[in-house]
Amino acid sequence: MTRLSSATAVRGAGVIALACAALFVTAAPAPAATNHTCTKPAYRKTSVNYDIYAGQSWEWKALVGTGQSGNTKARVKEIQCLLKYTHKVDPSATDGLWGPRTRAAAVTYQSSARLPADGIVGPQTWRSLRVGGHYAP
Repeated sequence: MTRLSSATAVRGAGVIALACAALFVTAAPAPAATNHTCTKPAYRKTSVNYDIYAGQSWEWKALVGTGQSGNTKARVKEIQCLLKYTHKVDPSATDGLWGPRTRAAAVTYQSSARLPADGIVGPQTWRSLRVGGHYAP
């Protein structure tokens, strides 16, 4: 039988301990995938006309904006995608969060579309975003 030096034995024990510890360590679960991208906004045929949909929400009427109860991630993200990719007004991120940049982008769009520039996306602004142009009552 071969006798190991104490340094070799300690080193070997350390390697074995690390190998054993690796068996009991479980990988942390991957964070939930966050989709920060929009589908390419496309026209969709409805019974009345064509409208634009960015793949996040079919909403047309809910009030979305600072302090509004209609704020959901899907609705906000739909607005961000429509602003950014269809109307070329950049809200910075497409993360579904209604913040100062998204509000500023909404105000900019509303002004350019000759809508009341209040930073709240309501039925008039939704319709304008969806039909791709100025709101026509």
